[in-house]
Amino acid sequence: MSLHMNTHTGERPFECEICSKTFAIPGNLSKHRKIHLPPEFKCDFCPKMFTTKQNRDQHMSIHTRASPYQCDRCHKTFKTRKDLAQHRNTHSAPKYGCPYCHKMFSQPRDRRRHWKGDSNRSIACQVRRVQLSSKSDSLAAEIIV
Repeated sequence: MSLHMNTHTGERPFECEICSKTFAIPGNLSKHRKIHLPPEFKCDFCPKMFTTKQNRDQHMSIHTRASPYQCDRCHKTFKTRKDLAQHRNTHSAPKYGCPYCHKMFSQPRDRRRHWKGDSNRSIACQVRRVQLSSKSDSLAAEIIV
């Protein structure tokens, strides 16, 4: 069986000898071991230290306002690879649907904002709001009776 199958079966046979955390793939254990090393990469702008050059460089973009990761479709730039990956979802077909009104969203956080309305109640799902208010009305009626 391939090591990749461990990610599906939940098997985690590779254990860190320092903290006993386990991993499905040996490469992930190798990356993890670096957290136990003394940090050797110092930020050029502040006293922070990092165990990998990649983490240091990513941190330094806070100081330089650099956004080295660029979307190949719209050319918008981002500070981290993770932010770019999340942004790329906006270019694909929306796959997160509201179970109340069936409006579709590219990001799970946008669907969550739609459900709750966050600070802008005008974007909240109107169907959900009606359902919630009718439930609270019926609960109030049951309490009164």
